[in-house]
Amino acid sequence: LEISNISVYSKNGAAVRLVGKNLTLRRVYFHNNQMGFLANTNPGRVLIEDSLFENNGKPRSALGHNIYHNGDGELIFRRSKSLGARFEGHELKSRAARTVIEDSILGSLDSVDSRTIDIPNGGEVIIRNNIIQIGKNSSNQDVIGIGLEGITNNTNNTTTIEGNTFILDRQPSVLVHSENVPKPLLKSNVIVGKTSRIAENNTLFSDRDAANMPAY
Repeated sequence: LEISNISVYSKNGAAVRLVGKNLTLRRVYFHNNQMGFLANTNPGRVLIEDSLFENNGKPRSALGHNIYHNGDGELIFRRSKSLGARFEGHELKSRAARTVIEDSILGSLDSVDSRTIDIPNGGEVIIRNNIIQIGKNSSNQDVIGIGLEGITNNTNNTTTIEGNTFILDRQPSVLVHSENVPKPLLKSNVIVGKTSRIAENNTLFSDRDAANMPAY
């Protein structure tokens, strides 16, 4: 299913807006909408697989993101791509009690986005085996934000970030900016680009040249 160019007067026109509970999206392509996917409060379990979201968002006067899970429950984003959110939106924003992002590609590319991943209220967060990029035009130096709007998911606030490749084309950049939650666990990641001090069980390269990667 491909959906594009959705807009409404309130500026949150989404390709899919979940009002009920529990939804699976597979092989969807949502692009150039005011919002890609939007879930209201109490959405249950949302599973997104084998899908592409790109170039969604709207002017900053009202928020717009590629993916916005705006409630409790669970979000699983797997084998999918979220690229180039516009007008300072996020590639993926989740208020879910449990968020899993795995085997996927998330990146700014050359867009003027905000954080690549924003988990504003904490919860159980698993980010593993992805390629995650922040572009030079991003308006926000944070690649990942955790708990920055206060904690509402008090049952299990843990963050595991493992097995990812991070490409930090924006300098300076902050790999993980977290507040109000326990320190995130970062392990077995490859980090390309300068950032704040990272634990030794990750592999670091100063830039693309050092990692033998082509220029963006």
